[in-house]
Amino acid sequence: MEGSNRKQPNLGTPPATVLFQLNKENPPTEAQIAEYAAAARAMVGKIPGLVSLDVGPCLPGTLFRSQGFDFCLFGVLEKAEDLLVYAPHEAHQEVVRLCAPLRNPDPATFLAFDFESGIKF
Repeated sequence: MEGSNRKQPNLGTPPATVLFQLNKENPPTEAQIAEYAAAARAMVGKIPGLVSLDVGPCLPGTLFRSQGFDFCLFGVLEKAEDLLVYAPHEAHQEVVRLCAPLRNPDPATFLAFDFESGIKF
């Protein structure tokens, strides 16, 4: 996606994925979505340990399998412990604030999932 802040992650870095449904009763404007996306991408360089981050809508061709989730935030951290810095960080809290009116308020329409890549089973 154009304008994203990307570095090549190392094996073992934990991805942070957030999926949510946009608010259908009070749809966000393109300007609101653009402000949210810019603030989210700008967290790279502000939050220690955040290596890369991008946001965007589901691809139209795969919307049928997205189970209603139509927007995603995907970030990569240097190590799992960086989540403890990321979550309460002022820049992240601003992004949470900007996201609130964009998304469906039902908690079932929001999903956050973090894992550590490269783990051998």
